[in-house]
Formats: sequence, C-alpha cells, structure tokens
Amino acid sequence: MKSILVPVNLTSASLPSCKYAISLARDIGASITYIYVLEDPVFLSGMGINILMEEAESRMHRFFNKLNAANPDVVMNYRILKGAVATSICNYASTHQTDLIIIGNTKQGRIAKSIAGNPVLQILRNAPCPAMEIPKTAHYKGLYKIVYATDLSKENLRHLETLIPFAKVNKSEIIVLYVNLLLKKNESESLQSIINKMKKKTGYASITGFICDDIEVTDGLAYFLQKKHADCIAIYTQHHSAL
Repeated sequence: MKSILVPVNLTSASLPSCKYAISLARDIGASITYIYVLEDPVFLSGMGINILMEEAESRMHRFFNKLNAANPDVVMNYRILKGAVATSICNYASTHQTDLIIIGNTKQGRIAKSIAGNPVLQILRNAPCPAMEIPKTAHYKGLYKIVYATDLSKENLRHLETLIPFAKVNKSEIIVLYVNLLLKKNESESLQSIINKMKKKTGYASITGFICDDIEVTDGLAYFLQKKHADCIAIYTQHHSAL
C-alpha cells in the first residue's frame, strides 16, 4: 500500500481526514495526493470558469503548503479536477494506481444533497479501491484491531481476502464480526470453521471471530463496540470494498 488519495474541500472540515491520512502514511511509508474537485457550476453568477480555477489553485496551494511544511517527512502532492465530485475522484483513483481513499464525513445542506447527492456515499460505493471514511472526532492511534462485519455469505467472505494486505502492512488483528439475527444455535462452531479456513488460505494468522446475538445489525455492532476496542470497522459494499 503505497498511494493514498485524500479528497478535500479546502476548509477546516477537511483537516481531520488529512491528519489521519498523514499519520497512516507515515506509519506505512505511503505517499498522499490531495484532490480538490471544482464542481461543474450550476450558477456562475457572472464568473468565468478560468477565474474559478485560478481561485481554486490559490486556495489549494495555501492549504497544501501548510500541511507540507508541518510534515516534511511525508511525500505529498495535490491535484485540482473539474466535474462531479464522486465521479472525478473515483476516475482519478482508477487511473493513478491508488491503493486507498481516505475521506472525511463532512455535513451537507439539504439543497446540496438534492442537487448532487451524497458524494461521500457515492465514493464509498463506487471507489475502485478500498475507501476509508473518517469521523470528525477520530484520531489515528494505529490500526491494531480491524472489525470485519459480515453476514457469512460466500461473496462477503471472499472480499475479506482484500483486507489481508491492508492488515499485514499495519500488523492488525482482524476480528470477523457476525450478528446472529435469527438467533441460531451453534453459529460459533460455523464461524470458527470459516476462520480456520481463511487462516489457511491467506496465510494470515491474526484472525479471530465474535458473534453478537441481536435482531438488528446496527445494534449488534454497537454492542460489540461497547464491549471491545476497535480502530477500524470494515464492510463490503455492493460494488467494492469499503473501510
């Protein structure tokens, strides 16, 4: 894992995800590319696209210089793109061998959501590589425990394998979490059998399992997080992997 992409909006709201990415990149020896997307303007209000691009370049240059000056040991660069936010970021990641996208969860107004949808959700669903959403209050302290929430389906478990390289580089323990919605008996035996097979197949020994008996997935996950410490929650989306 050598290349991390971090979308930014050039406000303080982008700083938590930037700081998280910097700490992770420093730990694993990766480089960072910050991406700012100048959206296709709905209303130009008399301003030409060239003027908007010049202003964006000026703001991005100041934003980048502050981060770069404070973290000279991490290789960084930036790009400014034009177009729809999620599409532009996913296309860039696809064509530039990006290994991980780290994106902050910034709030949007109702009007912005109705016009453009939720770009964070769109990126998580359509990214060509694993994508990590960073809460505002999250601080990087290492990724020692990664929880992989699964329904134990073959497709879902197959994508657990894509998490192994990420876990290896971070020396993480992977905890396979299954929420037993139907309250079936003997599920622990089935889960342990799956984990043993996964260890043998991947050659990665730091995989354990945990079962929560609950009627709601979110409640089961919340219960687990109250009882156990976790640095990252991983799920498989319908299209690609998401952290």
